[in-house]
Amino acid sequence: MAPAELERRLELAAHAADEIDALAPREGEIDELRGRLTLAGNAQRIVALLAEAHDLLASENGSAHDSIAQAIHAASELARLDPDTAGLAERLAGAQAELDDIALDLRRREETVADAATDSAALEERLSALFALMRKYGDSEEALIAYGEQARAEVERLRSLDEQRELRTIEAQRLFDAATVGAAELTRVRRAAADGMAGSVTERLVELGFPSGAFAVRVDAAELDESGADRVEFVFAPNPGEPARPLARIASGGEMSRVALALKTVLARADETPTLIFDEVDAGIGGRSADPVGKMLWRLARDHQVVCVTHLPQIAAYADNHLRIEKLERDGRTVTQVEPLVDGQRRTELAHMLGGTTGADAALGAADALLAAAQQVRSSSTAVA
Repeated sequence: MAPAELERRLELAAHAADEIDALAPREGEIDELRGRLTLAGNAQRIVALLAEAHDLLASENGSAHDSIAQAIHAASELARLDPDTAGLAERLAGAQAELDDIALDLRRREETVADAATDSAALEERLSALFALMRKYGDSEEALIAYGEQARAEVERLRSLDEQRELRTIEAQRLFDAATVGAAELTRVRRAAADGMAGSVTERLVELGFPSGAFAVRVDAAELDESGADRVEFVFAPNPGEPARPLARIASGGEMSRVALALKTVLARADETPTLIFDEVDAGIGGRSADPVGKMLWRLARDHQVVCVTHLPQIAAYADNHLRIEKLERDGRTVTQVEPLVDGQRRTELAHMLGGTTGADAALGAADALLAAAQQVRSSSTAVA
């Protein structure tokens, strides 16, 4: 929250809380005030009636109190003459005490009403103040009280924001410092792993016809942010004498496929990708380089399903399953036909890939040699690595 907005909200909440606290409304107070004002409006007549009733009960001459006192005296005399009437005097004494209590209550009420008549201006002022607050903060005394409690709680919350912000800042710095230490350790571990990975990938790339030092993993440390503290980049130098550049920028499709093949071979045990597809993996390489590519693809296929599109028979010979893809014209339209090859069909297809339709016997012999060499690799206990 911006400081200006915090100050504005704090001022509004504090003003409301102070207004309500200053007036201190009570539940049911408005009905009470209205009753007292009604009483004050009739105070003169009420006081007169209370005084009249009091005088009739307790005045010095001719009141009910005097009459009962005389009756008690007579009943006491009667009890001496007629013992059966002794209880009458006691009952008259109880009535006299009750009349005295009523007379006292009448006198007290008379004083209260007289005071209410003098307080009517203050009562009206209080009632007006309550209605004014209700127009701003609620439609009843209960709503005013609840609003005041909420406003006071909001004041406390807003006043504690600075303290909370400071605590969060301290905690954030603590976490950032811990993350920075962890990131530095991660950078160290990554660089060690990058060197080992680059060496293993380079060995595979050399098998695939690239120069030594063609591949490296560059780990550059940077300031820690939400994406981490390391910038990891694969760099590639396919041609001797040229500087290494980011792999994604300079590698051709065929080079990228072979680098991917080398990477997948190194990471085969850790990579859980079930199916790997290689297209143009044979681009730009000749027969001598094709054989290592075929071997590497076959080894990779021990841990994954590998799909490879190739024009080189040296690579196709290592396939566990060989599919021939042809484009044909059918009913005036070009269609693609995929046909699985078995037994002699595969030998014939490899021969076609080697020499086309000419030199059939030589091509078939070369196809047999390729299949035999591939079978020997499969059978070798050292082929699976």
